[in-house]
Formats: sequence, structure tokens, C-alpha cells
Amino acid sequence: MQQAASGLPSHQFSALLPVAFANLASQPDPSSPLHVLCLQHVVFFVFHQFPANFTNGLELALEGCNINTTPVALLNAFVEKLGAESFSTGVSPNDLGATKAHECAQILAKRLDEARTKLPNMYNIWSRYIDSVTRLAQLFLYIPVRDGFQPNLPATVLQRDLYEVFSRIVDVFHPLIAPYSALQAPFTQSHEKQAMLVLDRFIELLNSLHHNSIIPPGMQNVQALVWQYYITKLSYLSHGSQHYYDVLESQLIRLNWQSLWPSKIAITAMEECLKSRSPYCSSFVAQVFVRIPWNTIFNQISDVERPGYMMTMFGVLTRLVARPKNYEKVRASILEVAKTVSTRADWSNVDLRDVEWLSEIVKTSLPTESLSNPLDVVSVIQSIWRKICGFIPREPFNDELIKKQTIWIKTECELLLRCENTAALAAYNSLISDVSSVASNQEQLKPFCVVACELTALWKKISDPHLGEAFVQLWNNYLMTNPNSPLVLTCLNTIIESLNDDQLTTALKVVEKTIAAYFLRSESCWNELLNWVRLPEKKMKAIEGYLFTIPTSENKVTSLPLTLRVFMSYGNVDNNLFFALHGYITNLKPKHVLDEAGLVCLIAKLVEWMSLRAASLPNQISPTDDLFPPLIRWLNKSSKDESKFFTNLISNKKTTHSPKLRVIFQILELYLTQQSVGEGRRPRCDSNSPVFNSRISAIKEMAGLKVNQHMSATFNKATTYFVNVETYNILSSSKMLLDGFNRCSEPTPGMRIFWLVVISAICLTSIAQEDEDPYSVLGISRRASQREVKGAYKAMAKEWHPDKNQSPEAHEMFMKITKAYDILSDPLKRERYDKFGTIDDTPNTNRGGYGNGRGYDQFFGFGFGGFEDGFFALHRISLRIFTHSILEKSDEKPFIIYAYSNYCQLCFRLQAVWKAAVQDLEPLGYGIATANAMTDGNLVEKLRISQLPAIVAVIEGRVIPMRHNMLHLSDRAIRVFAQKVIPDYFMTRIASMSALTRFVEQWKTTNKVSVIIFGAAAEPRTRYLLSAMKFSQFAKFAYVSLANPSEDNDAIARLSISKANQLKKEVLEEFIEKHKLLTLPRISSITMFDTICPVSSRSSRQLCVLLPVTSSEDTHVEAFREYVKEVGKKWALKNVHFSYIYIDRQIEFVKPFIEKRTGDISKTSRDILVIWRMEYIKVKFTWLEGAWTGRKYDIEEQILAVVEMRKKLEENCRLGSLKNEYSLSFFTRWSRAFWRTFETAWFYLTHEEAYMILSVVGTLFLILGIGWVLSYMSEPKQKVRQRKYKPNDVADVTTDSEWHPDDPKIKKDLEATTAKRENIRAQRILNVMSPLMHELRAETYFGMIRLLKPGCRSIVLLVDDENKPTLLKQFAQYIYPIRNNKTFSFGYLVVPKNLEWFRKLLEHTLPTEDGPIKPGAEATLYQRLKLINPRQCVGTVLSLCGWKLYFSIYHPKHVEASRRNFIDTDEDITSDEEDADSYRNDEFASMGEKKKLHRSLSQKRVNMGNVLDGFPNWLDRLLEGSIRRYYIPEWPDNLK
Repeated sequence: MQQAASGLPSHQFSALLPVAFANLASQPDPSSPLHVLCLQHVVFFVFHQFPANFTNGLELALEGCNINTTPVALLNAFVEKLGAESFSTGVSPNDLGATKAHECAQILAKRLDEARTKLPNMYNIWSRYIDSVTRLAQLFLYIPVRDGFQPNLPATVLQRDLYEVFSRIVDVFHPLIAPYSALQAPFTQSHEKQAMLVLDRFIELLNSLHHNSIIPPGMQNVQALVWQYYITKLSYLSHGSQHYYDVLESQLIRLNWQSLWPSKIAITAMEECLKSRSPYCSSFVAQVFVRIPWNTIFNQISDVERPGYMMTMFGVLTRLVARPKNYEKVRASILEVAKTVSTRADWSNVDLRDVEWLSEIVKTSLPTESLSNPLDVVSVIQSIWRKICGFIPREPFNDELIKKQTIWIKTECELLLRCENTAALAAYNSLISDVSSVASNQEQLKPFCVVACELTALWKKISDPHLGEAFVQLWNNYLMTNPNSPLVLTCLNTIIESLNDDQLTTALKVVEKTIAAYFLRSESCWNELLNWVRLPEKKMKAIEGYLFTIPTSENKVTSLPLTLRVFMSYGNVDNNLFFALHGYITNLKPKHVLDEAGLVCLIAKLVEWMSLRAASLPNQISPTDDLFPPLIRWLNKSSKDESKFFTNLISNKKTTHSPKLRVIFQILELYLTQQSVGEGRRPRCDSNSPVFNSRISAIKEMAGLKVNQHMSATFNKATTYFVNVETYNILSSSKMLLDGFNRCSEPTPGMRIFWLVVISAICLTSIAQEDEDPYSVLGISRRASQREVKGAYKAMAKEWHPDKNQSPEAHEMFMKITKAYDILSDPLKRERYDKFGTIDDTPNTNRGGYGNGRGYDQFFGFGFGGFEDGFFALHRISLRIFTHSILEKSDEKPFIIYAYSNYCQLCFRLQAVWKAAVQDLEPLGYGIATANAMTDGNLVEKLRISQLPAIVAVIEGRVIPMRHNMLHLSDRAIRVFAQKVIPDYFMTRIASMSALTRFVEQWKTTNKVSVIIFGAAAEPRTRYLLSAMKFSQFAKFAYVSLANPSEDNDAIARLSISKANQLKKEVLEEFIEKHKLLTLPRISSITMFDTICPVSSRSSRQLCVLLPVTSSEDTHVEAFREYVKEVGKKWALKNVHFSYIYIDRQIEFVKPFIEKRTGDISKTSRDILVIWRMEYIKVKFTWLEGAWTGRKYDIEEQILAVVEMRKKLEENCRLGSLKNEYSLSFFTRWSRAFWRTFETAWFYLTHEEAYMILSVVGTLFLILGIGWVLSYMSEPKQKVRQRKYKPNDVADVTTDSEWHPDDPKIKKDLEATTAKRENIRAQRILNVMSPLMHELRAETYFGMIRLLKPGCRSIVLLVDDENKPTLLKQFAQYIYPIRNNKTFSFGYLVVPKNLEWFRKLLEHTLPTEDGPIKPGAEATLYQRLKLINPRQCVGTVLSLCGWKLYFSIYHPKHVEASRRNFIDTDEDITSDEEDADSYRNDEFASMGEKKKLHRSLSQKRVNMGNVLDGFPNWLDRLLEGSIRRYYIPEWPDNLK
């Protein structure tokens, strides 16, 4: 045929192609010789005079693919003949040329499109052709590119050419990879292999195009076209799309996406894809996104287009992080991209309209926990978002910036509302801090109020009232803690307007707290406050109504004196408001006064107005115009203590004002009374008016009272007003009041203590927060030199500088480092911090820790009399120092405190004595402090000091007063007291060699070194006791006295001291400090761990090598100790410390390390844990698994590798809690606490207090005694009926004195009482259950059985008329606990009347003919049913399920009562015989059965009291569902 065809034209063979294909199709078996022959014919015809017939042959072959008649071998032959397997590199003798190849590509695209249209799933038919078809497609599409590509053409021409090439490629591959619709993918999971092959050939073809190497990034290249095709044609599948997009992603990602520089339209499409297309597209979008060089693109874009481009890119990034699953494959890369772009400074150039668009994306896309617990990438996105909105410090101010910042805070608030309550509170606190930080850098704060207003406007959107209250409390606490925050002023300006009308009460309470916070500032001004306060005009009436409403228990109104004081100065206030204020104050009760200082300010304002008004009145006035008498009466009433002890004991409500305020009211009352000149006349308004009511003697009498001695400054100041009548008059009342209150509030210059009165104890707690330890911040020890301090500062500042560290917490950490260096680099600050733990409240200055309140200068006067502090000022402390420093240090160091007052002469007479004692005690290490009662009254009260001067010692948190006559105080007495208060258990006294031996060996159990001090004195010196107390965490101390040696041969007696020189404190402590740890100490407490493994910086890294063992593994510990003895000094030079830890005792501490351990545990070796403590609670570590085998050389090399950083500390964790293994036992702590309580009561209890307590205790006992007597007297006499004894009765010889507990009469009475109580209880339950129990009869049949709802059951008790009351009472008690169960109803059935219904019910349970029944058994069962005795059925309980046609049955427990064969029996068996009579005529019963039945019934009776004994157990099983169910075809309907 080949020979014949060589001379024939090609068109003659084209006519034979259909016939050849038909022949080939008729031979489907590929193994038959005829099939092979036909295949050869077709191939020959197609390639005869190639390529003339190829297109016709290709079309016929592809047409046969749809009906599966084209053999795969034919297409494989085409691939082989054309060399399609190496389409881009190989050379084939059968070259189609560009025209034919283009024509073939069109044919292939057409046939594939037809197959896609005709076949519901073309992969089912075409799967076996995919390999060959895609090979041919590659060849057909590549040849035109190969022959027609001209690299020298302009880039725009090449872009058009590439677009045409890509369109042809898509035409061919589109039917194979594009979804049919939004609900149908082109392939299923069963065809994944073929789909992967198609995509692989698609990507291979795209990568082989010549355009890739010519068209630069930023133009329309292959990647841009593929992205456009993906967005428009592939991304809209929604149903069952996960597998489809996973396959696409695995292949499409092979393109060089670094060359994709998307346009803004492309990025917008990317964002739209993430927003509205399949969520499974997100992973691919993320992979493309992280490969794009964003910073390069940003730099290439013009300044005009860049903000919009960056805005769109940020929108895509935000949508990507909406779900961690979107970027889980590129988590590290997307974080790197985010960090890279976040460093740009031009994010703030984004247009305002674009910011609004981004806000919607941020609100809807960021995760719920983005504020409370953000991931790393979310944190970076939040930092970018802040830059976009300009919410960063030092941003230049403009109107657009304010709008952007407002958008930012609104967005954050929306995110906050999506958090859980706990997380929302934490996020809100952080948000307040952020806004405050930005506001602090605003040059113009007024415009920023619009931004800050959103913080409180958020409260309107909170639906949970408890959460709303928590937000308000958090806001108030922040302002109190940070009074210098600009939010204090902005809150005053916006709070009322930002909330709804129904939240006005909340707004006013916040205003009250905010005003209080404002005056905590170091610089404050009343005029500035009034300038910032804004009260909306439309709410003035409502504000006035609330503020002037007198609080009562019904209206729940809270007194807000500071807000009312501001209201009285806001705008133009007429006299009517002052009249209302007068009525408000004179009707105010003590329990409604929360801020006494605010009340004083309010009274001062009222008195000022009243004085000015009085000056304008004529000399003669009517009683209605004189407002002073009502105020004087109110002051008189308020100054009295009307509280009762028992009232205070029962109720915690405030019934009276504080003692200081009552004294102030008394002084004001006296002064107003002195300025009065008579009824109907105005008071003294000038100096010429006479004084008719001098109260100088009264004020002096008050000042002389013992209870008022601590207010001597107040009386001194007030006396001036009373005495100098030519200078002061009624117009001075206000100034006298405020000046006197200033003095009584124990003032310091700046009114610090005044605001301790104003602010509640909660605010004080939040204010008195302890600063971070500067040593911990810098990671150095407290003994570090200035050189070490400077080195640590440089290293950490370099690491955390915001310009080099982009983490969100870098700025805050850098500020902490700077503050710590500022303290430690200044010798004076460092000394004060080491001594008191803070640098605040410096005694040498007049600055108060809570602000000096200079804004109240117009209210309060300054200047004091009294002595200067002098030497006392060197050690003066405040309450804060005492609470946060001295109490904590008192476990290791005792303190002695001297309390004095500037007005106490004796205090300053003893100054020389105190100075001499201090000069002796302070060098020994004793803590010295002084407390000024004038400036630190709260501290003096806390120390329970009632007289001045006073000396107390603080040991282990206890305050021990010195009981000594202060007139005869000497420095020696102070020294003796200081030594005696140190507990004896810090130092053991040893007097024998055996005791000494035991003490030396104590280190094995206590993990502490043994320190033995030999001295010539009988008792240890103070310096020894102080050293023992200081090092008590590390060492056990003992003292051996050689003063009185014993005469025996004990080794102690033979010791002597050759030199009498005393051991100096510095030498002793230096010696102990060097040797305070054992050779191999155990980590047994946090103090021990801090010493063994201190915090260290990277430059001076200290490693801790731990051997984790159990408490029973002494062998490994001893071997490890021997190793450390040998090499410990060598490793110490390399900052390596050794220790061990008991795993079974420190589980919480070891757990974080064990969780990151890998590998198996060896039985012969032990792991070694190497730790580097970077921060106080963070460590880096590594496990040296199996490193310790008991031999030296196995471990040294591994530790050396860690030290030289050849082995990295790869793991890190947060430290768990360390348990103090040697903490005191419960009994020891209890006994010490009891003794301390007794000791405290003994020292502190004054005579007055003792009398009061004894009076209260005596009164209570008296009341209890009287009540007992009255109850005994009112008890009615028992009328006991005595038994009439018969002659010769045994009871006649039994007297009362011979009473015995086994007396049957007593037992019977007791049993009768118990039975009576049980009967009453049962009757009550029956009364409750009677309405719930219905009789089952014909009328109630449908309601109780047939019409029951699904899942409901009826519990029915079978009774007879005789036993019905008894059984129903028992039944009611058992079902009473389930009475509220809606699935049960209860009833009873009278058996004699409805025995036939019960018998019919039981008949349904008999075995059917399908069951295993013996011949004749069925008749026997029916006969037995006919013989049922109704009396024997009494007590049966049925559980009937009417819906599912089944019942369960409880069989009663019939107990036979034994016959009593004695004379007085009252047994009656007639009832049983009557029951048996009803069966005598039964047709199924034989005569023998009837006789037997009668005989059995005559001999037995049923005890009805016990038939339901097993019912509770049956009921429990019924509720569990374990009771057998009997299914029936239908319910009987023969009820009567």
C-alpha cells in the first residue's frame, strides 16, 4: 500500500480516511492483529504527504473521543510522529508549520468545547485521552509562537502578541480547567490525576513562551494574564470547591509570580475575590500575594497614584488575615511582607474616602481576638492601620487627620464589641491608653475631643448592663490612675453629650470621678476646669433635676457634690439655685455623703453666697430671709455621732460623718453662732459689728479634748478667726471652713491628703501601683556596678530602640529601659530605691504622691506652724513606702519606726536619743524609718499609734509597739527593744557536741548551708541576729556561747576564743554571701532559683545546668555533686551554675520544659536541662538528653557546646510557679498567727477599748441569758398521763430514779412521736399530690392513655377501696420528687372494679404463636389469668406509654404476716375468704384448685404497709430506661 500510495495525490487518501476510521472502530480489541493493522492504515493515511491529510485525520480522531471509539494508541501515534513530547526543544521530521498548527489548535479547541457542552462530565470519557491531547495542544500552540516571535519589536507590540497567544492557549485548555457553573467543577476527586496533568501541561506551555524573557515586570506579562484569567473565569465556583481550588493552587503557583506587578485594578480584583468569591481561593491569593515585591512596586508608582494603590493592597492584606487558614501555608512569608511594608512612612497619605472604605474591611475582616490576643501578623496590620489613620504620636495636626483618627477609633470600638466580655475589658483599657498617648501629643486638644468622644459613645452600643458598668468602672479607674492624661479634660467636654438621655445618670457620675481625677494633677486650675466642662443646654433641666434631688433609698440617687459645685459655677447662676442648694444641703443625710471633701467645697460655696447675700440685706430682716439658722441646726445635727454599736454591727451603712468632718462642722457651727447678732438681724458683716456670742472658750474646750489632739493644727488655724473679730466676720466663714478642713485633713503642701479624702479607697488602690523593678528591666543584679549598669543599658537600648525594633511593644519597652537607667545611674535615686523600693515621696521635698492640687488654692490656705523635721526627715516614709517596701522587706530585715508630729514637743526633745540609737542600729543593718503624723496620718493610723511619740518595730509583717515611758526613754532602751523583737527561731542555741553534730548535718534535709557563730557572750549579738534573718532563705544559723563552759568532757566545753575582737558585720555578711549556696544546691523556692539562675543579658549570659530527678534518686544526685565539686570553679568562670530539682515536688515548674522534650527516656542515664533566663519569667533552654551517666567526660563536651554557642538554646517558654518546699506547716502558721493576734491585742488594747469590748461581750451574754430564761419560763408544762398501776404490778417497784433507757414505755412514747411526725409529713405531701393523681376510669381513659403526647407516660397504682388511703399516701411520697417532670402523669386504678381491664392488658403480653411456646402452655397461662386474685394485685404499679403502645409493670412486694398464736389475737381472715369466694364459680378452676386456693388464702394475709418498698428502686430504673417494656397491639377499652 505504501508503494502504491507513493505516486498518488493526497486528496485521494482523504476520501479513504472515514472508511479507515470506521474499520478501526469496528475492531475495539487492541490486542487483535486486525486492530493493529487498521491502526497502521489510519496512521499511514493521516501522515501520507504530510501535512495535507493531518487536519482531517485529527478531526476524525477527536470526534471519536466523544463516543470513546478512538483508540488511545492512535493519539499516542500522533504524538510520537509529531515529536510533541519535546515540543519546545525537539526537532521532528513531521513539522506542521505555523499555519497548520494554528488550524489544528482551533480544531482541538472546537472539539473540546463540544465535548464540554455535550457531556455532563467530560473527564469520564476523555480521561484516557488527556495525556495525548494535552501533548498535542502544547505542540499546536507552541509552533506559531516559535515561528512568529520577533524579540526586537516594541514592548507594546509584544504585549499584544502575548495577549493573542494566551487567548489561543486559554481556548484550548479552558474546557478542561474552567468550572461548568458556580455549582459544578470541571473534574472530581476521582479525576484528580488527570486534572493535575492538564494544569501541569498548561503551566509548562506558559513557562516556555519566549515573551517571559523579554517583557519586564510591571507590564502585561504571562503572570498578569493568568491572574486575570483566574479572577474572571476560575474563581466563581462555590459548591464543593475546596478540592478544585487545591488542585489549581498546586499547579498555578509554579509560575514566577515575582514578576507580577499588579495594577490597582488587579489588586481590586484580588480584594473582590477574597470578599465575594469562594473562600478556598484565599490560600492561592495569599501565595501570590507574598511573592509580589510590594516595596519595589510602591517606589515605582507616582506619588499621586501611590496612596490609592497602597490602600487597595492593605485591603487585600487585611482580608487575607481574616482567617488563619487563608495564610497557614505562608504564615512566615505574609508576616515578613507585612513587616516590610509597615516600615513605610507614607501610609498616612491615604485619602480620607479610602480610609472610610478600609474601615469597613477592617471591621468585618479582623478576627474576633484581634484586640485581646492578636497574632503577629494581625499586630503588624493594626500598626499599619494606625499609620493610615494617623493615630501615632507626633503626627501633624489638621482637620483631615482628626477625621481619620475618628474613623480609627470607631473601627476599634466595633472590633471591641465583637470580643468576649473579659477580652473586651482588656482591649478597652489598651484602647484608652492609646488614645491618651496620641492626645498627649496634640497641640490643639479641643478639636481632638471629637476623637476621644468615641471612647464613651461606645457605651451606647453595649446591650449587656453588667458589661456596660464594667466599662464605666474601667474608664473611671484609668482617669484616677492617670490624672495627667488629656482624656480627663476631653471627658469633661464630651461625656454628657456622647451618651443617650437615659444614660445621663451614668454621665454625671463619670463627671464626678473625672473632676476628682483632674485635681490629682500636679498643676490644676479651677478656671481651666470650668473652661473644659460642657453641659449641653438641652440637658440642663435634667442635670439640675438630678443634682438637686435629695438621695433616698427609693429614688437610688447618688450625691455628686463636686459636679454640683461645678454646676453652681457654670454660666449665670441665679439665687433660686442657691436657695435650692441650701435646701439640698440641709436635708442631706450622712449615709448619702460619699465624698466629704466635695461636700465641704459645696458648703463653702453656699456659705460664701449666704454671706454675700447677708451683706446686701438690711440690718433688720425677716426670719424667712435668714438662712443661717437652718444651716446651723443642720451642722449641729450632723456633728453628732448618732450611730449605735449594734446598728453598725448589723448594717454596714454609714450612719454618721467621719470624726474629723464632725469636728469641722462643730467649728463652723460655733463660728456662725459667734457671727450671729440676734434673731431678726443680719449677722456680722463688718468689723464694727459687736460680738454677742463669743465662742472662744468653746473652741478651746474642744481643742483640749484628747480625741481632738491630732487636729491641733485645725484648732490653731480656726482660733485665729474666733479671736481676731476685728479682722474676720461672716464673710470669712467660707475661707475659715476650707482652711480648717485643709488642716484637719493632715495636709502637705499641695493638698495630697485632701484628695485622699475625696477619692475612694478603690481609686487609691489603682493609683498606688508599684513601678517595675529597674534591676529586672535591665537584667542585672542589685550589686551591679555603674559600669555594669551602663553596659546593660547600652545593650538593651540597642536591641529595643524603636528605630531598629519594629515590634509593637518596642516603644514601651524602650521607655522602661530608659526609666530604669535614669534611676540606677543616679546614686541618690538608686540609694533611695534600694532602701524603700521607690523614688517617690522623697522626704526632702514637698511633693505629694497624689498631686498638689494647686487648682484649689482659692479654697484652701497654706503655711504651718510647729517644729522642723530636722533629723527625722532623713528616714521619713509614707504609707505607700510602708505598704510596698517595708512590709515586703520585713521578712529579711527588721525595721524600727519612730512616729512624731511637728506639734509634739516631747517628740523633738527625744530627737537626740533617737539619733544616737539610729547611729548604733543602722550600721548593723537595722531598717530605720520615721512617720510624721501631720503629713502621714493614714500611716500612723495603720500602725495603731494612739500617742506621740511612739516607737514600733516591723518584723515579718507584724507591727510590735514599744511599751516604755517616753519621758525616760534612752538609746539603750531602744537598742534592747530592737534586739528582743527579733524572733529566736532565726538562730539556734547549741550547748552540746551532739546538738552541734546534728546541726552540721541539717543541710541534707533543709538544702541550706550551716553557719555556726562562736561568741563569748551568753546571747548572740544583734548583728548576728540580723545576718541570720537576712540570709534565712539560704542558711541555718547557730550560736555557741563559750561564756560558761561546762565541766564535762564535751568538745564544746574545750573550745575557747583566743581573741576578743568582735566579728564585723561587713566581714560576716561578705563571708556568708560567698558561701551561701551548697556545692550543688537544689531549686526549692523562687528565692533559691533567682540566686542560682539570675536574669542576664545576651552580652553577659549566665547558664544554669539542672539535673531533674525524683526525690528518691539520691545516687545520681550524689554523683553529680562529686562532679560539681571537681569542676564547679572552672565552670563558674564561664558563668555556668549547677543545681538539681525534684520533679515530683516541682511539677508546675518543670511541666513547661518537659512538654518540649523529645526522644525516649533512658533507664541508665539522666537528662540535663540548660537554661538561660532572659527575663524574669521567660527563659531559653535546651535538653541534653541522656547527658548525665555518672561520668565526667560524657557531659562536659555537651555543656561546652552550649557555652560556646555551637549548640543553640532553641526552645523558649514561660516559667511555671515554684513551690516553697520548706514553707511552714499549717499548724506552725496557725500557732504563730494565734500568738501574734494575742500579742497584738495585748499591746494595742487600750483601757477605753477594753471597756468597750467587755461591755459588748457582757451585753451579748446578758441578752442570751435573759432569752434562755424567758423561753424556759414560757414553755408549757407537759400534761403526762400516768399509768394506773395494778396491785402486784412490776411497775410499782420502779421509781423515777431507777429509770432505764430500755424501758418499753419510754420506747413506745419515742416511737409514737417519730411516727406522728412521719404521718404529718406524709399527709402534707398527699395534700400536694392529690390534685395531680387522677383515677383511671372510662371518663379519664383517653386523657391518661390514648391521647398522651409522644414521650409522655402515665404511672398508675392499683388499689382497692379498703387500702386506697394507705397506698395513695405511700405512693405520693415516692412520686413527690418527680412531680415537676412534664413527661409523667399520675393516677390510680381500683382493681375490683376494673379487674377485667387489667386481665385484658396482661393477656396481650402472652407469647404469640410465633414465639417459643409449648403445646398446651397457652391454655394454662390463660387459665392462670382467669384466677387472678384482685387482693394480690393491690400495690401493682403500671407505667403506660399511650403513644408507642407499651407498658412496664412493678410487681408489689407482698409480705406474709406471721400468724400470732396467742390468746388476744385479732386476726380476721374473712376478707381473704371473701376474695376467694369470687373465684369459686370460675369455669376454668377445678374443684381441687378452688379448695387449694381457699386453704392458702385462709392461712395468709397481705401486709399492705410493705407492698411499695421496692417501688423507689423500680422508679429509678424506669427513669434510667432499664425496665422491661411489654408491647401490645392496642389498649383495652373495657374500663368502667
